[in-house]
Amino acid sequence: MLILIIIGPFLFNIKELLHIGHYEVEKSKRVDHTDGYSLIRQKLSIDYQNNKYHFYKIEFSLNSYGNVEDIGFSHINYLIYVNDNIKEVHKENFGEPSIYYSSGYNIYLEKDDEFICIANLTFLFFIDSNIYNETIDFQIRLTIPYGPTHIAEIDFGLVLLNIFYVISYILIPVLLYIIIKPDLRIIYNEESRKQDARYWRYLEDRLKKQREEEKE
Repeated sequence: MLILIIIGPFLFNIKELLHIGHYEVEKSKRVDHTDGYSLIRQKLSIDYQNNKYHFYKIEFSLNSYGNVEDIGFSHINYLIYVNDNIKEVHKENFGEPSIYYSSGYNIYLEKDDEFICIANLTFLFFIDSNIYNETIDFQIRLTIPYGPTHIAEIDFGLVLLNIFYVISYILIPVLLYIIIKPDLRIIYNEESRKQDARYWRYLEDRLKKQREEEKE
């Protein structure tokens, strides 16, 4: 039973724990300035939807350190490739700079497909009240480890495992009860009878004494 209790959370969350159907990767790039530096982070996450379609999300964030003050991204352009074939082109120009950007779309992916994002972005920052800008390139990639067939097989196996887990959780205590056959009766042995007899004699003597005291 202890083993079942321990493995229960793992069984019910095995896909999340093993990152099946959800994949992500992060990269960061540091840009040094005269009085500090800026750190640009990019995160790519891909989630399986159904019928070979996945939902991908691209995120960019900007943080500056030292005597540098963030203003934000002024434009972000990025290309999406699958196996070196260009699939999408995205261009974002910001009227008001932002230190965070994200976008997401559905895309058709199969097992072992390589998803590649090549980005070009410009960001603005203050140093001593003066505005500066930098333009950098980013590249991030991720290979899809599971196809729809594999995920369907894993889902079916997990359903069977969870059914077996629930049955075992109910069946094992019943089997243990049948095998061990615990005796729940109260055992009334000779020593117990003697103790009870002494107790009742004590009560009788006490009651007799009380009655004699009341007569006096």
